[in-house]
Amino acid sequence: MESTASVHTRQFRIHLFLAFLIDISVGIITVAIPLHLTTLDISSMEFGLIIGAASIGALLIKIPLGILSDKIGKKPLIYLGFLILFISNAFFPLYPDTIPYLRIAQGLAISLIWVPLTALFMETFRETGKIAYFSGAFMLGFLTGNLLGGLLPQFVGFTSTFLLSAGIIVLCVYILSCIDNPEVVIVKTDTGNKSNFSQLINAWLLGVSNVAALTIFLSFIPLFASRQLNYSPGQVGLLIFLEGITYVLLVVPMGRKADEIGKFRLLLMGNAGTLVVFSIFYFSNTFIELAFASIMFGSISALILPSTMSLAGESMSNKGKAMGIFQTSHDIGALIGPALAGAISAVFTIRHAFLAVIPIILLSFVLIIILSRKSKSKLIK
Repeated sequence: MESTASVHTRQFRIHLFLAFLIDISVGIITVAIPLHLTTLDISSMEFGLIIGAASIGALLIKIPLGILSDKIGKKPLIYLGFLILFISNAFFPLYPDTIPYLRIAQGLAISLIWVPLTALFMETFRETGKIAYFSGAFMLGFLTGNLLGGLLPQFVGFTSTFLLSAGIIVLCVYILSCIDNPEVVIVKTDTGNKSNFSQLINAWLLGVSNVAALTIFLSFIPLFASRQLNYSPGQVGLLIFLEGITYVLLVVPMGRKADEIGKFRLLLMGNAGTLVVFSIFYFSNTFIELAFASIMFGSISALILPSTMSLAGESMSNKGKAMGIFQTSHDIGALIGPALAGAISAVFTIRHAFLAVIPIILLSFVLIIILSRKSKSKLIK
């Protein structure tokens, strides 16, 4: 008979492998869909609406989905998400007239998968270091999927690329069936949850500000590098890749360090570092400077994101509700960051878009102070 520690380790690895596979599938369609749309006779407005349609379903469903997963269990919702994602991915290149609806379905499916799956993971593995492994696994899968989504259409066509993405989901169904850690189904919220809920809301606001800063980078580095500095698409892609691979390499050691020295200290360091990095972006005029800043930003993301997720997970025993609320912060932040940066760049220049991070980071500092007072963890040990 396997020891408890051995079973625990095996289940942990299964969770990581599942996260990796899911985000390979999601990463493939993230790149393949825009490429496929460029082959269709649609306007730039239609292009933008189709790309953004997935966010509509994702944003509206996450909170009620998280609450529902606490009541009926996580796995049934994840299986439903797999079914919807399989159908929408397989049909995407075959029925052009249904593409907007399939994009909404993809957003719904990804929420059905990630909110319960993250909650399921955090019910068993609560250390920030293990959360960092989980975060690193899906980021590595996403980068791998992005690479496949860009390369495969050139060799096998769009239909085969989307079918591969759907086929990976079939494998994910089997992997999920191998997870046998007991789920926590909560019928009634624990007493005394008011202060914990307050911490969750503050973590949500912190998540908004951090993801807003991240999306400013992802949105405006390509624009700034291509239009202002005249870099090639390959150079722009390398800048984004450097940020992502640095995150993958550092997220686990940073997560472990958060368990050792405390999350708030890392969050303070991360936010201070973000101000430095965006100052470098603002003053950069060479590729080396931008590459250095991209690597630094990947390091900072590894500092911030696992600790913020861990804070949200610790806020209450209702992990589904906690993750449902917290993950909407990513959608809100992804809207606020580019919108604020776009408004600033419209008034001034594209370079000035990086200054939009200043009020966002100042807000983060205030929120970290609030969190440090409400948490049992001390800012300085």
